Amino acid sequence: MTATEATPDPDGLRQQSRPGRWRRWMPRAIFESLLIVFSVFLALGLNNWAEDRRESERLAEMRTYLVQEIRQNRDTLASDHWLPHHTRLRDAVMAVALSNPTRDEVRQLMGALFDTGIHTGATRDPVWQAIQASGLLTEMDAEELLLVSNVYRGQASLERVDQQMVGVVAPLLQSVETGEGMNATLMTLGLLLSDVVALEGTLIQRYDAALAVMDPGGEAATTATGDAASPTG
Repeated sequence: MTATEATPDPDGLRQQSRPGRWRRWMPRAIFESLLIVFSVFLALGLNNWAEDRRESERLAEMRTYLVQEIRQNRDTLASDHWLPHHTRLRDAVMAVALSNPTRDEVRQLMGALFDTGIHTGATRDPVWQAIQASGLLTEMDAEELLLVSNVYRGQASLERVDQQMVGVVAPLLQSVETGEGMNATLMTLGLLLSDVVALEGTLIQRYDAALAVMDPGGEAATTATGDAASPTG
């Protein structure tokens, strides 16, 4: 046997061994690659699930506070300090305004008017403001969002009319002293009180509609009924 015949060809051995090694390692490489991909997707999925759960818990908590805020505003407006009080004031002011009153009669009316005050600032909205700032509006149920938006738009309208009504009081006091424009100013106050009464009645209806959907069983009703807003003005 010659030296050439007895010595194996190294290149030939390497060429023969490469396919065998790849066949042995290929399944393992594929499995490990798939395992890595699966692990990444699983981690992303768990992270998204945890984030969604935290978001749902935040929304549920804020929703409970929102129901309590709506219920408290509703109970406040329905209490004797607001809608019934404003109804009595409207009737008294309009009755005097339509009777061509004397200055003394208007003074008596103003005395009764300021006995307990006109009462403004009944409603509150800190929870609603917090929900808007937190970006949770996009997570709310569409029907509930519509009902709640109507509630707080109504509150904003009531606040504007309240401010207009308060703004008439000083000119009315001045007109009683001078006798100039007294009836016209008194009539303006009566009309604004009519607007307040109408807005408060509409708001109570909107509160009831929202609560019927968001808390039909009253589970989220606050027990702190004594925390209703105190009358101002």
